[in-house]
Amino acid sequence: MLMQTMEERPSPTRLDFLEKRVDERFDHVDAEFVRIDKRFEQVDKRFEQVDKRFDQVDRQFEQIDKRFDQVAATFARVDADIRELRGDVKSVQRAVLYGFITTSGIMVTGFLTLAGLQLF
Repeated sequence: MLMQTMEERPSPTRLDFLEKRVDERFDHVDAEFVRIDKRFEQVDKRFEQVDKRFDQVDRQFEQIDKRFDQVAATFARVDADIRELRGDVKSVQRAVLYGFITTSGIMVTGFLTLAGLQLF
């Protein structure tokens, strides 16, 4: 039984060795956590950059939306101006046609008058 008790009890050097190995493992784990924390800081910085870029893109989309609204308003004004011009062009065409018919009538009357004078 004495032999069995001695075997079960680790020696102080073995305990020192195990303690040293546990400390090494914890140091390794601590170093790994430090490395991971640095990587998370890098990722956080990258996310901040991406967030800033999204904010810029949002502002650009808002500007584009405003420009589309301006273009739509401009097209509405142009469309209204075209309708007004069509009415004006029709009026001018009627006036020109009336003037042409009147001028033709005057010329025909003049030619008939001249022809009638020559006959007599």
